[in-house]
Amino acid sequence: MLKVLIVEDEELIRKGIALTVDWATLDCVVVGEASNGEEGLAAAARYNPNLIITDVRMPRMDGI
Repeated sequence: MLKVLIVEDEELIRKGIALTVDWATLDCVVVGEASNGEEGLAAAARYNPNLIITDVRMPRMDGI
């Protein structure tokens, strides 16, 4: 099972991605969410995800 991390500054978009995709069918599980690039970097170190879905423009640190 692939571990997915969602990094998006807009909560509605972040929750929408997490809740509308049928992750189990794709053999994935959402292990964490972050609301900016700094939190995303920390979450990536903590969860060691296989896939990061990120926004490019975010406060504090971009998704690149």
